[in-house]
Order: sequence, then C-alpha cells, then structure tokens
Amino acid sequence: IDLTLSKTSSKPNINYVASTEIHFPTYAISHSDFELIDIDNCLGKIAKDYISIYPPNQPLCIAGQIIDDAFIRNFKIAKAHNLNILADYSDIINSKIAVLIK
Repeated sequence: IDLTLSKTSSKPNINYVASTEIHFPTYAISHSDFELIDIDNCLGKIAKDYISIYPPNQPLCIAGQIIDDAFIRNFKIAKAHNLNILADYSDIINSKIAVLIK
C-alpha cells in the first residue's frame, strides 16, 4: 500500500488482528523488561503492548505477539490518518513500540 495515496482516502484500509498466535505467556509480559524501539526496527520482536485504534478499539497488535509486516503497515496507515492509537507502554506519538527484551 502506498501510504501517500492512502492519506487522500476518506477511510483507511486497515486490517485488524483477526487471530494471532501468542509467542510469549501473557502472565509473564507485565513483569518482563522492555525497550522502546522505532516502528521501522521492530519487525520480529515480541510486543509488550496491546495496541489498538480507538474508536472502535480494534487491536492492531496483542501483547506477546511477534510484530510482523502487517502490523507495521497498519500502524503507519493509522498514523497517516491521524487515528487515535492506544497503548500502555509504547510512545505512539514518536512511533516507538514497546518490545520485550529477550
């Protein structure tokens, strides 16, 4: 998707998380060390956050999920459309995503 073209669209073409495999036990995530890294460097890392777009509060990423190309693309589209992106640990304004330190 060309993000410059999607900025002109009235509705962003975002695919929300339909189903995903969690790669880290969710009970351990809250006690795990993490770091904030730029969205362009988080491919393959494990997300610390549940990151969603509000409204309608649909998840882009679930805590424990391995960050993939689809998440990165959808995050950038949401930012380009100035949608409200919610997260507990990530620095959304600066496109920094909280990922677990292995």
